[in-house]
Amino acid sequence: MFRAGLERIRLKDGIGTIREIMCALDARRGQPPLDAPIRRAIVNLSKPGNHLPMVDSSGCKSAPSLDDALWHFPCYLLSIPNKCRSRNPIVISSGEKEGDMGFPGHPTAISPKSEPSPGTWKGIVLAGGAGTRLYPTTRAVSKPLLPVYDKPMIYYPLSVLMQAGIRDILVITTPKDLPRFQALLEDGSQWGVRFSYVEQPHPAGIPDAFILGRDFIGNDRVCLILSDNIFHGDGLETILRRALRLKTGGLVFGYWVHDPHRYGVVEFNGSGKVIGIEEKPSVPKSNFAVTGLYLFDSRVVEIAARLVPSERGELEIIDVIREYLHLGELQVELLGGEITWMDAGTHESLAEACTFVEIAESRRGVKVACLEEVAYRMGYIGPEQVRTLAEPLSKNGYGRYLLQMVENRAS
Repeated sequence: MFRAGLERIRLKDGIGTIREIMCALDARRGQPPLDAPIRRAIVNLSKPGNHLPMVDSSGCKSAPSLDDALWHFPCYLLSIPNKCRSRNPIVISSGEKEGDMGFPGHPTAISPKSEPSPGTWKGIVLAGGAGTRLYPTTRAVSKPLLPVYDKPMIYYPLSVLMQAGIRDILVITTPKDLPRFQALLEDGSQWGVRFSYVEQPHPAGIPDAFILGRDFIGNDRVCLILSDNIFHGDGLETILRRALRLKTGGLVFGYWVHDPHRYGVVEFNGSGKVIGIEEKPSVPKSNFAVTGLYLFDSRVVEIAARLVPSERGELEIIDVIREYLHLGELQVELLGGEITWMDAGTHESLAEACTFVEIAESRRGVKVACLEEVAYRMGYIGPEQVRTLAEPLSKNGYGRYLLQMVENRAS
């Protein structure tokens, strides 16, 4: 029914852009339309293109430009349509350190200037677990190896790390599934990256990935993504690159959902400052869920090692996030309507993800999470390597797409 309804929308209303596709999907998921104003706001916009009248907690007024407002003023939500909203992300900090951008007690933003030194970020894809939410499908096949339309699920989180510029990646999975992942991904050199592998004998919680990856992480910063998380949308690469300017502390992403009781939820005070993270609250303090993409400095290894298992016998990522919040070093970036986030860990969400990818690719003619294309576009591999990878696949649409992509860019 979901797919049939979406087809009718596509054919009748002529959906042709990724924004419109995401709008249709959001409508099905119960989210507000992409171009509707966000209800909770600190900033009001009188007319598109005009300056924003800004009032802080002391009553001081100013009239910054929209871009300045996003970077330099204490706001965590903008009451403006998406078409008028800046592409720059809104980053909220729990800290109030001297020199922070913004005002004391208000959200602060990462400076958009400094770049991290090469080699200071590493990536982890957590692909372990039993996949019980997808039983009986996952009784014989690991969840991250299931197809999401035309490619394995694990391609989607890997593409996020690769788009962020991270090329040293650790895949954590079960002893039974490890050979299958190695057969699929190999050592990563075909895509210009490097894969390492570690076994997780039994599910022990997300923070266990940092403990298992202690030697891999070393003194570097780390970006961990869950294997069933899908991120897609205009400006994603820019958002990821900007997030990697994080020097110390932690950064997580918040995303508006209609059912926040299923997730870890960000809590704000009246000034928009992050004051808490609740795990699956019965009465959520906001609709912003914490996604399965986490950025931390190297201290996360020791923080994870000190955790005590919860009642369900696992270490909880919410406790790691709270530790950084307690230290005053947690930043939360709220993803706007131009980004779609999906957790494809249930039968319903997996079917929805397949439909989304199919429509996005068919309407735009550009593949989602195509690792060969990402590697080529990022400069990790050259056209000859793309052709080498595409030739064995030339009898299907995936291989032909790669060959056509190289020809188009060469012409």
